[in-house]
Amino acid sequence: MKIEAEFLAADIATTEISTLPIDNPGAHDPAYRARRNFIAHLAENYRHDPLHKIPEVEYTKEETAVWRNVYRQLEKGQLRRACSFYLQAKQNLGISEAEIPQIKNLSDKLKRFTGFRLAPIE
Repeated sequence: MKIEAEFLAADIATTEISTLPIDNPGAHDPAYRARRNFIAHLAENYRHDPLHKIPEVEYTKEETAVWRNVYRQLEKGQLRRACSFYLQAKQNLGISEAEIPQIKNLSDKLKRFTGFRLAPIE
């Protein structure tokens, strides 16, 4: 267990989330940048938390609406083209259009099925 905890806290190569390519649609949007930085800060707190408690993000109605729209668009292609293994894994993990998946929930389910876990990075 100690090795796993050390691994999850190790300083792995990451890119600072506040650095956006100039051609990113949100690069000049202060509200968008602030939201990205807030979520990145939650991930950074995870790295420094001795218990490594994965934070939950309270997504806005707008973010959830975007998720649902993207989910529906991707779902159309996935049902036609994705392999059955992918579709079953998505179902097993409980990924749906109802809500944006929380990393902690996905990690807990993934660990049960595969032994792997997820960790937020900033």
